Amino acid sequence: PPKAYIKGCECVRRDFAPIVVKTQRAMIDMLLKDDVAGAKSLIESTFDDLYAGRIPLADLTMSKKLTQLPENYSSKMPHVELAKRLKLERAEYPVAGDRVEFVIRAGYEDFNQRAICPDEVGKYVIDYDYYAEKQLRKPLERIMELVTDDDLWRPRMVTAPLTDAGIVSYLKRKPTGNPTGNPTGNPTGNVRKVSKVRRKGSTNPQDIRKFFFGV
Repeated sequence: PPKAYIKGCECVRRDFAPIVVKTQRAMIDMLLKDDVAGAKSLIESTFDDLYAGRIPLADLTMSKKLTQLPENYSSKMPHVELAKRLKLERAEYPVAGDRVEFVIRAGYEDFNQRAICPDEVGKYVIDYDYYAEKQLRKPLERIMELVTDDDLWRPRMVTAPLTDAGIVSYLKRKPTGNPTGNPTGNPTGNVRKVSKVRRKGSTNPQDIRKFFFGV
């Protein structure tokens, strides 16, 4: 069988969480074998495992390189803001040229302020909605909509175990009155509504081959 040459997809890029790379690649492999049902099942189980806290921390940990000193950046980015904080809090901290590993926690602060080190996860609540909506969904959806009209992105509740320290740290950051930005995390387990994306219509599963092979 021909070997799939994948270019431009998230599964061959380094700026996405490993869960995206692994899930998208496995999904593509299934679709190239015309196993649409298997791809649907994979997506369902991955999202279920994510909200249940069954995804390994390593698969949620992202990594980005500091191309210059953190204080020299003009724009705010999660890994840069984390590096700035670590410089104030730790004897050893990332410098220009280092790759910064981080996880996104839930909270009411600006997104760029919510990056934490993997070893800090026990102190915070992981932003499961961020990983579902901002990391996983689009890379999977734009391919799956070629082969199915099924809505695979149903709302889910967070059922992952939450540490007392994580809950307390989240609540301490909750502003009074109307927050300027709503958190994407769901530490209380409430269901957050997920908007439906207009479907482009179903195509034959064979079309997925054209998507990758161009034939």
